[in-house]
Amino acid sequence: MVRAYRGMLGVMLVLTFFIGIVQTPGIVVPLHIGVMGICTIGLVTVLYAYWRQHTPIHFIVGTMLMFLGIYLYVMGCFGILPWNHVTANLIYPALAGESILFTAGIVQQIRQRRHVIQQLKKEADTDRLTTLYNRNYFDTVSMLQIEQHEANNLPVAVVMADIDRFKAVNDTYGHNAGDVLLREVADILKRCVRKEDDAIRWGGEEFLIILYTADIESARLLAEMIRKTIETYAFTCGIAVTISLGIAAKNKNEAMEDCVGRADKKLYEAKAAGRNRICW
Repeated sequence: MVRAYRGMLGVMLVLTFFIGIVQTPGIVVPLHIGVMGICTIGLVTVLYAYWRQHTPIHFIVGTMLMFLGIYLYVMGCFGILPWNHVTANLIYPALAGESILFTAGIVQQIRQRRHVIQQLKKEADTDRLTTLYNRNYFDTVSMLQIEQHEANNLPVAVVMADIDRFKAVNDTYGHNAGDVLLREVADILKRCVRKEDDAIRWGGEEFLIILYTADIESARLLAEMIRKTIETYAFTCGIAVTISLGIAAKNKNEAMEDCVGRADKKLYEAKAAGRNRICW
Protein backbone atom coordinates (compact mmCIF):
# COMPACT_ATOMS: atom_id res chain seq x y z
CA MET A 1 0.00 0.00 0.00
CA VAL A 2 2.72 2.49 0.97
CA ARG A 3 4.87 1.60 -2.05
CA ALA A 4 1.92 1.96 -4.41
CA TYR A 5 1.03 5.35 -2.96
CA ARG A 6 4.62 6.55 -3.23
CA GLY A 7 4.75 5.31 -6.80
CA MET A 8 1.61 7.27 -7.69
CA LEU A 9 3.01 10.44 -6.14
CA GLY A 10 6.24 9.95 -8.06
CA VAL A 11 4.38 9.59 -11.36
CA MET A 12 2.28 12.67 -10.55
CA LEU A 13 5.41 14.72 -9.84
CA VAL A 14 6.88 13.70 -13.20
CA LEU A 15 3.64 14.59 -15.01
CA THR A 16 3.36 18.00 -13.32
CA PHE A 17 6.99 18.67 -14.19
CA PHE A 18 6.31 18.05 -17.88
CA ILE A 19 3.11 20.13 -17.70
CA GLY A 20 5.24 23.04 -16.56
CA ILE A 21 7.68 22.83 -19.48
CA VAL A 22 5.57 21.40 -22.34
CA GLN A 23 3.32 23.86 -24.17
CA THR A 24 1.90 21.63 -26.93
CA PRO A 25 -1.89 21.24 -26.34
CA GLY A 26 -1.91 17.70 -27.74
CA ILE A 27 0.52 16.66 -25.01
CA VAL A 28 -0.57 18.93 -22.15
CA VAL A 29 -4.18 17.71 -22.19
CA PRO A 30 -3.30 14.00 -21.74
CA LEU A 31 -0.84 14.99 -19.00
CA HIS A 32 -3.58 16.86 -17.14
CA ILE A 33 -5.93 13.91 -17.57
CA GLY A 34 -3.19 11.64 -16.18
CA VAL A 35 -2.77 13.86 -13.12
CA MET A 36 -6.53 13.82 -12.52
CA GLY A 37 -6.59 10.04 -12.83
CA ILE A 38 -3.75 9.65 -10.34
CA CYS A 39 -5.51 12.01 -7.93
CA THR A 40 -8.65 9.90 -8.15
CA ILE A 41 -6.73 6.68 -7.53
CA GLY A 42 -4.89 8.42 -4.69
CA LEU A 43 -8.13 9.45 -3.01
CA VAL A 44 -9.43 5.90 -3.18
CA THR A 45 -6.11 4.64 -1.81
CA VAL A 46 -6.03 6.94 1.22
CA LEU A 47 -9.68 6.24 2.05
CA TYR A 48 -8.99 2.52 1.88
CA ALA A 49 -5.89 3.00 4.08
CA TYR A 50 -7.96 4.88 6.64
CA TRP A 51 -10.66 2.21 6.60
CA ARG A 52 -8.44 -0.87 6.73
CA GLN A 53 -5.09 0.23 8.18
CA HIS A 54 -6.11 3.03 10.56
CA THR A 55 -3.84 5.59 8.91
CA PRO A 56 -3.67 8.84 10.97
CA ILE A 57 -6.42 11.26 10.01
CA HIS A 58 -3.82 14.03 9.53
CA PHE A 59 -2.48 12.31 6.42
CA ILE A 60 -5.91 11.43 5.08
CA VAL A 61 -7.30 14.98 5.29
CA GLY A 62 -4.00 16.49 4.17
CA THR A 63 -3.87 14.25 1.11
CA MET A 64 -7.48 15.05 0.25
CA LEU A 65 -6.75 18.78 0.47
CA MET A 66 -3.70 18.37 -1.75
CA PHE A 67 -5.73 16.50 -4.37
CA LEU A 68 -8.51 19.09 -4.08
CA GLY A 69 -6.04 21.82 -4.94
CA ILE A 70 -4.85 19.84 -7.96
CA TYR A 71 -8.45 19.16 -9.07
CA LEU A 72 -9.27 22.88 -8.89
CA TYR A 73 -6.20 23.77 -10.90
CA VAL A 74 -6.76 21.21 -13.64
CA MET A 75 -10.51 21.90 -13.96
CA GLY A 76 -9.76 25.59 -14.13
CA CYS A 77 -7.25 24.97 -16.92
CA PHE A 78 -9.81 22.92 -18.87
CA GLY A 79 -12.55 25.48 -18.34
CA ILE A 80 -14.69 23.02 -16.41
CA LEU A 81 -14.73 25.56 -13.58
CA PRO A 82 -14.72 29.30 -14.20
CA TRP A 83 -11.14 30.41 -13.68
CA ASN A 84 -11.49 33.48 -11.50
CA HIS A 85 -9.93 34.86 -8.33
CA VAL A 86 -12.28 32.74 -6.13
CA THR A 87 -11.37 29.48 -7.88
CA ALA A 88 -7.68 30.31 -7.97
CA ASN A 89 -7.55 31.45 -4.35
CA LEU A 90 -9.17 28.22 -3.13
CA ILE A 91 -6.03 26.39 -4.18
CA TYR A 92 -3.85 28.25 -1.68
CA PRO A 93 -5.76 27.43 1.53
CA ALA A 94 -6.14 23.83 0.32
CA LEU A 95 -2.39 23.43 -0.15
CA ALA A 96 -1.64 25.40 3.06
CA GLY A 97 -4.00 23.13 5.01
CA GLU A 98 -2.35 20.10 3.45
CA SER A 99 1.11 21.32 4.54
CA ILE A 100 -0.05 21.98 8.10
CA LEU A 101 -1.76 18.62 8.44
CA PHE A 102 1.16 16.72 6.92
CA THR A 103 3.53 18.48 9.33
CA ALA A 104 1.26 17.67 12.30
CA GLY A 105 1.09 14.05 11.16
CA ILE A 106 4.87 13.80 10.85
CA VAL A 107 5.36 15.34 14.31
CA GLN A 108 2.84 12.88 15.74
CA GLN A 109 4.65 9.94 14.13
CA ILE A 110 8.00 11.15 15.47
CA ARG A 111 6.52 11.35 18.97
CA GLN A 112 4.97 7.90 18.65
CA ARG A 113 8.24 6.38 17.44
CA ARG A 114 10.14 8.10 20.23
CA HIS A 115 7.64 6.68 22.74
CA VAL A 116 8.01 3.19 21.23
CA ILE A 117 11.81 3.44 21.39
CA GLN A 118 11.62 4.52 25.04
CA GLN A 119 9.28 1.63 25.83
CA LEU A 120 11.56 -0.89 24.09
CA LYS A 121 14.58 0.47 25.95
CA LYS A 122 12.68 0.25 29.23
CA GLU A 123 11.73 -3.36 28.51
CA ALA A 124 15.33 -4.18 27.59
CA ASP A 125 16.65 -2.65 30.83
CA THR A 126 13.95 -3.86 33.22
CA ASP A 127 13.24 -7.21 34.82
CA ARG A 128 9.71 -8.12 33.77
CA LEU A 129 8.68 -9.79 37.05
CA THR A 130 9.95 -7.26 39.59
CA THR A 131 10.27 -4.12 37.38
CA LEU A 132 13.72 -3.59 38.87
CA TYR A 133 16.66 -2.96 36.57
CA ASN A 134 18.35 -6.03 35.08
CA ARG A 135 21.91 -6.99 34.20
CA ASN A 136 21.65 -5.35 30.79
CA TYR A 137 21.01 -2.03 32.54
CA PHE A 138 23.96 -2.70 34.85
CA ASP A 139 26.27 -3.35 31.89
CA THR A 140 25.12 -0.39 29.75
CA VAL A 141 24.12 2.33 32.24
CA SER A 142 25.34 1.57 35.77
CA MET A 143 28.89 0.87 34.61
CA LEU A 144 29.09 4.27 32.88
CA GLN A 145 27.84 6.04 36.00
CA ILE A 146 30.34 4.13 38.15
CA GLU A 147 33.19 5.15 35.82
CA GLN A 148 32.09 8.79 35.96
CA HIS A 149 31.98 8.72 39.76
CA GLU A 150 35.41 7.15 39.93
CA ALA A 151 36.80 9.74 37.49
CA ASN A 152 35.48 12.47 39.81
CA ASN A 153 36.88 10.73 42.91
CA LEU A 154 33.39 10.05 44.28
CA PRO A 155 32.77 6.92 46.35
CA VAL A 156 30.60 4.02 45.18
CA ALA A 157 29.34 1.17 47.36
CA VAL A 158 27.44 -2.01 46.47
CA VAL A 159 25.02 -4.14 48.46
CA MET A 160 24.37 -7.74 47.47
CA ALA A 161 21.15 -9.14 48.95
CA ASP A 162 19.61 -12.60 48.90
CA ILE A 163 16.23 -13.78 50.25
CA ASP A 164 16.78 -16.40 52.93
CA ARG A 165 15.41 -19.91 52.27
CA PHE A 166 13.66 -18.82 49.11
CA LYS A 167 13.70 -22.34 47.69
CA ALA A 168 11.61 -23.50 50.65
CA VAL A 169 8.99 -20.87 49.78
CA ASN A 170 8.76 -22.20 46.22
CA ASP A 171 8.67 -25.82 47.37
CA THR A 172 6.02 -25.20 50.04
CA TYR A 173 3.77 -22.56 48.51
CA GLY A 174 4.50 -22.91 44.78
CA HIS A 175 6.27 -20.76 42.24
CA ASN A 176 3.38 -18.30 41.95
CA ALA A 177 3.77 -17.47 45.63
CA GLY A 178 7.50 -17.17 45.06
CA ASP A 179 6.92 -14.68 42.26
CA VAL A 180 4.62 -12.61 44.50
CA LEU A 181 7.29 -12.64 47.20
CA LEU A 182 9.94 -11.45 44.74
CA ARG A 183 7.73 -8.57 43.63
CA GLU A 184 7.04 -7.54 47.22
CA VAL A 185 10.73 -7.62 48.13
CA ALA A 186 11.49 -5.59 45.01
CA ASP A 187 8.90 -3.01 46.06
CA ILE A 188 10.59 -2.72 49.45
CA LEU A 189 13.96 -2.19 47.80
CA LYS A 190 12.53 0.53 45.55
CA ARG A 191 11.10 2.33 48.57
CA CYS A 192 14.34 2.12 50.55
CA VAL A 193 16.81 3.01 47.81
CA ARG A 194 17.37 6.62 46.76
CA LYS A 195 16.25 7.73 43.32
CA GLU A 196 19.82 8.27 42.18
CA ASP A 197 20.84 4.72 43.09
CA ASP A 198 20.25 1.51 41.10
CA ALA A 199 18.33 -1.50 42.42
CA ILE A 200 18.96 -4.50 40.15
CA ARG A 201 17.60 -8.02 40.09
CA TRP A 202 20.86 -9.86 39.78
CA GLY A 203 19.36 -13.31 39.29
CA GLY A 204 16.82 -15.57 40.97
CA GLU A 205 16.26 -14.25 44.49
CA GLU A 206 19.48 -12.22 44.49
CA PHE A 207 19.57 -8.41 44.20
CA LEU A 208 22.35 -5.90 43.67
CA ILE A 209 22.13 -2.27 44.83
CA ILE A 210 24.57 0.33 43.50
CA LEU A 211 24.94 3.30 45.85
CA TYR A 212 26.47 6.37 44.24
CA THR A 213 28.38 8.94 46.28
CA ALA A 214 28.06 6.63 49.27
CA ASP A 215 30.67 5.16 51.60
CA ILE A 216 30.59 1.86 53.46
CA GLU A 217 28.76 3.37 56.45
CA SER A 218 25.97 4.76 54.25
CA ALA A 219 25.65 1.35 52.61
CA ARG A 220 25.49 -0.34 56.02
CA LEU A 221 22.69 1.95 57.20
CA LEU A 222 20.69 1.29 54.03
CA ALA A 223 21.23 -2.45 54.28
CA GLU A 224 20.08 -2.47 57.89
CA MET A 225 16.94 -0.53 56.96
CA ILE A 226 16.17 -3.07 54.24
CA ARG A 227 16.82 -5.99 56.57
CA LYS A 228 14.55 -4.65 59.31
CA THR A 229 11.77 -3.71 56.87
CA ILE A 230 11.69 -7.19 55.35
CA GLU A 231 11.94 -8.89 58.73
CA THR A 232 8.81 -7.11 59.99
CA TYR A 233 6.85 -6.96 56.72
CA ALA A 234 3.56 -8.86 56.39
CA PHE A 235 4.08 -10.74 53.13
CA THR A 236 1.17 -12.03 51.09
CA CYS A 237 2.29 -15.63 51.43
CA GLY A 238 1.75 -15.31 55.18
CA ILE A 239 5.18 -16.47 56.31
CA ALA A 240 8.09 -14.69 57.95
CA VAL A 241 10.75 -13.75 55.40
CA THR A 242 14.25 -12.51 56.05
CA ILE A 243 17.14 -11.36 53.89
CA SER A 244 20.92 -11.51 54.12
CA LEU A 245 23.16 -8.76 52.77
CA GLY A 246 26.81 -8.29 51.91
CA ILE A 247 28.46 -4.87 51.44
CA ALA A 248 31.60 -3.67 49.67
CA ALA A 249 32.96 -0.22 48.83
CA LYS A 250 34.62 0.06 45.45
CA ASN A 251 38.35 0.66 45.60
CA LYS A 252 40.10 3.05 43.25
CA ASN A 253 40.88 1.35 39.88
CA GLU A 254 39.27 -1.88 41.09
CA ALA A 255 37.35 -3.82 38.45
CA MET A 256 33.64 -3.63 39.19
CA GLU A 257 33.27 -7.40 38.93
CA ASP A 258 35.84 -7.73 41.74
CA CYS A 259 33.90 -5.29 43.91
CA VAL A 260 30.66 -7.19 43.28
CA GLY A 261 32.54 -10.41 44.01
CA ARG A 262 33.63 -9.06 47.40
CA ALA A 263 30.05 -8.06 48.23
CA ASP A 264 28.88 -11.52 47.17
CA LYS A 265 31.49 -13.13 49.41
CA LYS A 266 30.26 -11.02 52.36
CA LEU A 267 26.71 -12.09 51.54
CA TYR A 268 27.65 -15.74 51.90
CA GLU A 269 29.43 -14.96 55.15
CA ALA A 270 26.12 -13.52 56.40
CA LYS A 271 24.35 -16.69 55.25
CA ALA A 272 26.89 -18.91 56.99
CA ALA A 273 26.63 -16.86 60.20
CA GLY A 274 22.92 -17.61 60.52
CA ARG A 275 21.14 -15.46 57.90
CA ASN A 276 19.06 -12.32 58.46
CA ARG A 277 22.16 -10.23 58.97
CA ILE A 278 24.69 -7.94 57.25
CA CYS A 279 28.40 -8.48 56.65
CA TRP A 280 30.90 -5.91 55.37
